[in-house]
Amino acid sequence: MTLNKLFFKPVSLSLFCSFLFVSSLFQSVAFAEEAAKKVTDRLQEEAAVKKIPFSITPHKPMYILPLSYNFSEMSSASQDIADVNDLETKFQFSFKVGIIESFFKDRATLQFGFTQTSFWQIYNKKASAPFRETNYEPEVFLTYNPKGIDSNNWSSSYTFGFSHQSNGRSSLESRSWNRLYLQKLWDLKSFVISTKTWYRLPEKEKEDPEESEGDDNPEINFYMGYFELTALSQIYDSTFSLMVRNNLRSSNRGALQFSWSKPINEKYKFYLQYFNGYGESLIDYDRNSNRISLGLIIHDWI
Repeated sequence: MTLNKLFFKPVSLSLFCSFLFVSSLFQSVAFAEEAAKKVTDRLQEEAAVKKIPFSITPHKPMYILPLSYNFSEMSSASQDIADVNDLETKFQFSFKVGIIESFFKDRATLQFGFTQTSFWQIYNKKASAPFRETNYEPEVFLTYNPKGIDSNNWSSSYTFGFSHQSNGRSSLESRSWNRLYLQKLWDLKSFVISTKTWYRLPEKEKEDPEESEGDDNPEINFYMGYFELTALSQIYDSTFSLMVRNNLRSSNRGALQFSWSKPINEKYKFYLQYFNGYGESLIDYDRNSNRISLGLIIHDWI
């Protein structure tokens, strides 16, 4: 699989998304510094909420995308869906809650997070509008900041965690994997970067694909890759993000996701998301997806 086939199909759309993001980085350092300040403000707000018993806070972005069109072939993920619609609805919600709020001289915190991403064939009336695929990701992670977990210097912190991701299905439709990961945030003034790398915990090979125990997707690392880099920038009231994954092999498989959000009122933002590559959903982890989606984002990165 060549770079051209992976990241630039269609060429014009991917290039435009990348150009739009890169251009935003050079528009104004002042706006980018404001974006970094918003990240700091969010972490300070989360620190205050953590002091409230049984409180939960947003984790990853939460959105609903009623118009999500995939130019590539998708798996039905179920024998009940005879014909899959290219147009569907995609949504995600995510939260986290503290397990141990402060330990190791107030430098560390232990939290539980949960993220659900669903693909809903809402326009597929012939198949009674089923959910084509839903991915669940519970995780436990420890965040360590040598300057203190409530420090404004959040870019000095590291997050180490365990993640289990599954589509909750059985037999031939089952997909799941377990990972240990290390994540780091960087404040580069002009933009904010998150780097994340992981190690997949090995599972025994299945002798029969229909066995309940064993590896459901032994080659998932070849498609999902071994690292993820996300860059964020802000110009005026628009937030731009670019995520890149790669398997660091000659096959050059991975993914690129570009997003743009802009407030429409005090509560919601308009959200555009473009994804090209592998691993958008577990059922299609080994299929090249080329999707553009429009909708609302309820909780953004910043």
